[in-house]
Amino acid sequence: MCAKARSSRGSLAPNYALKGTLRTLREFPGYDVGAGPLNAALGTTVRASGASRITGVGLALCSAALAARLVWEQTVLSWESGPQMVGFVLMHSGVGILLFAALLAGSAWTLVVLVASLVRRRLRPVDGVCAAAILACVGLVSIPYGRWVELFASRIAAGPHAVDFLVHMAALGEIGAVRALVERGVPVDKAARIGVTAVQAAENEKQAEVRKYLVEHRGGGA
Repeated sequence: MCAKARSSRGSLAPNYALKGTLRTLREFPGYDVGAGPLNAALGTTVRASGASRITGVGLALCSAALAARLVWEQTVLSWESGPQMVGFVLMHSGVGILLFAALLAGSAWTLVVLVASLVRRRLRPVDGVCAAAILACVGLVSIPYGRWVELFASRIAAGPHAVDFLVHMAALGEIGAVRALVERGVPVDKAARIGVTAVQAAENEKQAEVRKYLVEHRGGGA
């Protein structure tokens, strides 16, 4: 009887040790006890977690660089130098293509991370910050040029490139930007540096709605 009790206690010790090991591993971020042999699964999980984190940080930084460059071109650079062909120089340098590819890859990475977090019911802080940064960059890059002009219409209307902006926005069909500039006193019938007026630019590019608005507001502005 005593021998059987000792044997029973002896067999329980490894079980308690194993349970403790499994409990510790379950607390390790991203570890799945049922994924395979303990050591192999733990090593794979650690490497995958680290690689995913590094990838997310890199993609977030590249996306931020692209967004910052495009926002700068559409705001500060435009205010100082006039309307821009946004992204033209950047894309033709080759760097822009890499940054844009990083933004697309970052969007895919964010989707994978968010789906995985729903499955695990847990999102690592670093992954969450990177995903939020990438989504913010996607939002900034998606804002059209005309929207930036509309937002800063007062500043543009008071600057030396107001008429150039009106003509450029008319050619693009950005009715919101055109309306904002005209309402702030930019003259409709004045020619830009390229030698055409906003009405002519709208006609040339077949922007019927913009042309109609400009014709209705001829004689307005400074």
